[in-house]
Amino acid sequence: MKSKYFPKHDTTEGLPYSRCHIEGYGTCRFRFYATSRKISCRWKSGELNICVPERLTCGELDIFLDTAGEKILAMKDRSLHSWQIGDEVEMYDGRKLIFINTDNALPNAVNITKLKDSNWGINFHVSADPGDPAFEKPINNVVKRLLLYEAPRMLLPDAMKIAGELEVKVRDWETFWGKQRLGRCSARNVIGLSGILCLYPPELVRYIVCHELAHTYEHNHSAKFHAIVDKFTGGKEKELERKLKTFKIPFNF
Repeated sequence: MKSKYFPKHDTTEGLPYSRCHIEGYGTCRFRFYATSRKISCRWKSGELNICVPERLTCGELDIFLDTAGEKILAMKDRSLHSWQIGDEVEMYDGRKLIFINTDNALPNAVNITKLKDSNWGINFHVSADPGDPAFEKPINNVVKRLLLYEAPRMLLPDAMKIAGELEVKVRDWETFWGKQRLGRCSARNVIGLSGILCLYPPELVRYIVCHELAHTYEHNHSAKFHAIVDKFTGGKEKELERKLKTFKIPFNF
C-alpha cells in the first residue's frame, strides 16, 4: 500500500501514528483511527497532524492533500499567534498572563513566575522574540502546567457554589486536562472540569458547570437533559452554546 505522500502506511502493523516529511507542509504526523470516517487535520506547534481512517485508500489520501492544500496552509497561519512583549491574556479569575522580558531567563527558554500583583509573568530573555514560532511549543507547555496547577483553586470553589445554588448533590469534584472535552460527569456523579477552562470567561465556565450538573440527573443528551440545562442557565442554553462554539483561546495546545 503506497501513497505518494505517505508510502509507509501499513495498518497491519498497528501503528498508532507515524511521521513523514511532505514538501510544502514540513513534518506531518499521521494518526490512524479504526472508528474515524473522514480525514481531519490541525496544526500543532508547527506540525501538521492528520487523522486518517484505517480503511482509507491511498488514492483518497492523495486527493485530499492535493485539493485541500490552500485550506491547510491557511489553517497554519491562523494557528500561530504572534506574541509580543507586553501582551496580556486574562484568565477566569481576572488575573493575567503577561509576556515580559527578564535577564533571569535563558536565551532559548521560557518560564513562568508569579508577579507581585498576583498576575503571572511568562518570561523571556531580553534578546528573545516571543513571536518566533520556535517558542510556540515552550509557551504552550508552561501555560498548560500553570493551568493544571491553578485549576483546583480557580475553578472548583465556584463550581461547588453553583451546585449549592441549584441544589444539586455532587459526590466529588476533580480537574483534568482536556482540549475538546471541557467537563465530565461519571456514573457516580463525580464531576471533572478541564484546566483549560481557566482561560474561559466566567459566563462560559458557569455554562459548562451547569451542563455537567444536569448530567447528575440525566447521563445522556436527551431532550430531558437539555431541558434541565436550560433551566439551570435561566433559559440561555442555546445562546451559551453558540458563544462556546465561537470562543477561541489564544494558545494552540
